[in-house]
Amino acid sequence: MMKVIELTAEQQAVVERTQGEFVVIASAGSGKTTVLSERYLNLIQNHGIRPSEILTITFTKKAAAEMKSRIVAKLRERHLFDEAQEAETGPIQTIHSFYERVLRENSPAAGLDPKFEVVTGGESVRLTTDCIKRAIGYAEEEGGQTRFALRRLAGKTERDGHGSYAKLMDLVANALRSFRDSGHSRTELTKLYATPEDFLRNTDEDLKAELPVAYRPPIGETDWHNNVFKDLKANKEQGAYPWLKPVITHGDSLNGARIIVGIAQLALTAWSMLEEEHRQSNHLDYTALEARTVRLLEGSPEVRDRLNRQYRHVMVDESQDLNPNQMRLLKALQPDSKMLVGDDKQSIFLFRNAVGNFIKGYEIDQIMRLSKSHRSDQPIQELVDMVFSSAMPKTYQPMTGVLNRNLEDVPWQPSQAHSEVLMLGAKEAWHELVQRIRNLQQEGIELNDIAILTSNHKHGKIIASYLRRNGIGVRENAGKTNYYAKLEVRDICNTLTALADPENRFALIACLRSPVCELSLDSTVLIGAHEGNPFEFQPEIEEDQVKFERFKKWFIPLRELADRLPAWEVISQIMADSDLLLNLATRQERRKRIENVRKLLVMAAAKPELNALEYAAMIQDIERLSDAEADPSIVDSNEDLVTTITIHSAKGLEWPVVIIADAMMHKARAVNAPIFDADRGWFGYWQPRATNYSSEFLKEQEKTNRAAELLRLQYVAMTRAKRKLILVGWEGNRAGLIELVRSSIGSAAFSSMITTVVTPE
Repeated sequence: MMKVIELTAEQQAVVERTQGEFVVIASAGSGKTTVLSERYLNLIQNHGIRPSEILTITFTKKAAAEMKSRIVAKLRERHLFDEAQEAETGPIQTIHSFYERVLRENSPAAGLDPKFEVVTGGESVRLTTDCIKRAIGYAEEEGGQTRFALRRLAGKTERDGHGSYAKLMDLVANALRSFRDSGHSRTELTKLYATPEDFLRNTDEDLKAELPVAYRPPIGETDWHNNVFKDLKANKEQGAYPWLKPVITHGDSLNGARIIVGIAQLALTAWSMLEEEHRQSNHLDYTALEARTVRLLEGSPEVRDRLNRQYRHVMVDESQDLNPNQMRLLKALQPDSKMLVGDDKQSIFLFRNAVGNFIKGYEIDQIMRLSKSHRSDQPIQELVDMVFSSAMPKTYQPMTGVLNRNLEDVPWQPSQAHSEVLMLGAKEAWHELVQRIRNLQQEGIELNDIAILTSNHKHGKIIASYLRRNGIGVRENAGKTNYYAKLEVRDICNTLTALADPENRFALIACLRSPVCELSLDSTVLIGAHEGNPFEFQPEIEEDQVKFERFKKWFIPLRELADRLPAWEVISQIMADSDLLLNLATRQERRKRIENVRKLLVMAAAKPELNALEYAAMIQDIERLSDAEADPSIVDSNEDLVTTITIHSAKGLEWPVVIIADAMMHKARAVNAPIFDADRGWFGYWQPRATNYSSEFLKEQEKTNRAAELLRLQYVAMTRAKRKLILVGWEGNRAGLIELVRSSIGSAAFSSMITTVVTPE
């Protein structure tokens, strides 16, 4: 029997709008996926549109698969079997999949071989890292503008060792990634960063445009900053221009520009090398895929016309997460209708150059809203409205009518059954959190229905470890995609290093402690302290004696061959001869851990030219540069586990019970160099006696942006809860989200939310 969807008036209006370009601001839990699906069905059923004519773009492959599955099922329910079959292969996809399709279908116009390969994950980072290393090596030999930056940042390698070189690698990688994602061409940026003097002159003229007309110095005037700040201060207007407050000498400014230009030129050289690598290998990474598609659509009217005929309707989900290049692509498309759905209140990816304010430039009649939450119970929605109407007074649109009541006549009170503040007796007294979770279990709530949200992985890892030690199972780091940071992947890397480099004692000790051997901590420490041959050591613990003998039986013979075998063969031998898989099978999330190891073997087999040490070094480079390789896709186990997850990863998800465990720690991230402004193409960096006003401007801009993003992050966190929301703080402290809630709803209402947990003796 076909399920009838009852839409609200707001939802129905969006579904029925089938012409023109417009945006939909969809608050958390407002049913945007339902609206997207129903609008898709409406176009097919009532307007004669084919599924192949509806381009639907989602942010992730998982979201695309879920939407496609939902739409296909609904089409079959309505006996539209031909349309369902067409939708299964139709353009419901991520934006990168769309890029690839466009370039393959229009390869002659794009100047590409249609058989090009898309490199992702580790291979993409390996190529990029290699180009950065070559660019630095070239600069060390040839000199030029980069020599000063090399001296200041990594020139003292004999004293500083690997750390300074790694820092330089990270800086150049950051600049390269920012430049390529920004939408600016390499030619534009090469001109901006031609010389330190050019950079200072160009940025200075742009900074003047930030000032009121009455204070702008004449074009070409240098060293105007201090005089302008004095004039602003005399009229008490200096508060809006804090970037002018520092007194920066011309010498310091020039030194800062020389470092910036040095980093930029290294990044631009690496970019040129990377493009040549792609050309010779017929490869494109995601960023190049994006740039080539945007260039094709903006430069070829024929291709644009063909796409507009091919895709008569375009729908884009999570539009607030699009970057400038992606917005340029969508602007180039002019179909019969184009709908961008998103929520600027959930823009939490500034570090990816997300545009955030995707409604900018649209007229009032082009803006529609989905304001009512269908996820959270009414009392939770009311709390969210009270907090963020106060925190975002100019932009926040309430989900409930509580703010329209006369609160003086009928004071608002939170419902402790739905939202509470758990005040721990001391800072991070997690035993009280453990007891609260046990109380929830006694109330009939399953662990699978509980999510613990943290602002970063470090906090989540600490809490997960404590929960496990106290007998509560945890599904840790759910949603995290940095595959190379997984503990089992690091364990394999340490084992490869120990096999191929007998002098690396740290790698051997790490291997012995890992599931590859799984010696006790006591025995591992004693072996590490043993001055002679570690394999002659005899553990005192009987169980460890057996494990160590079994380990030596396969490890020592393999060590004799490891430096001459390809990495995949060494990993295969480790999996076959060691206790690794057996030990992983006894742990929580065992299937996922075993699949992680198997995936590492498959990826190593794709790089047969790399030996064990080279492959381990490649993975360490990739992990250090924070590459986001997807975890292997497997079916989740049915274990009843609490989920620990960062707020960033939790976006788009929901749970009956949400615990924001580090609510006291919520604060804007510190502003540290480097900083990049995608709109201007400016790169900011500062050191003592080496800074300039453009870097100070970027620093102040970043402070403002991060404070605003923190509010949005807290909004995302609070709106994940369906039935119960718990904020965790500790006695005697007021900070972070705890203080935001208290100051927004008032001390009396806040006090009524506080619960205490007594841990049994």
